[in-house]
Amino acid sequence: MTLLDARALVAFLADEPGAGEVGMLLRSGETSITTINLAEAVDVLARRYRVSAARTRQSVEELTGAGMRLVDFDPQHAWRGGELRARHYHRRSRPVSVADCSLLAAAARSGEAIATADGDVLAVARAEGIGTVALPDSSGRRAR
Repeated sequence: MTLLDARALVAFLADEPGAGEVGMLLRSGETSITTINLAEAVDVLARRYRVSAARTRQSVEELTGAGMRLVDFDPQHAWRGGELRARHYHRRSRPVSVADCSLLAAAARSGEAIATADGDVLAVARAEGIGTVALPDSSGRRAR
């Protein structure tokens, strides 16, 4: 299984450079996204791409109908995500968000890899022994 971060879902739904790779992950039937990362994707799609929440909901429902799983953000994720952010966050050198850390917490708990275009999230995942799939960002550059 692979957990998508918000950027991965946005890339797919907004047809950004990583859309093809995310599409392959989705077609595998082995993908999921946390509900907090879904909320972040809804926000980005609305503000940056002017996609209505209703349209995003329809798209996500199609994806969940095809096998993508939604992972509820529960208290264990909250505790672990907070611990991860406290340990790795630095406003200049490692600006990981609470949503990023929730993704990492869910992956650490389930043993899933994460798919992201965010280099900071990839670095924290690697430091924590979480598997990664590096995707290209919206400009086509692949995070390392």
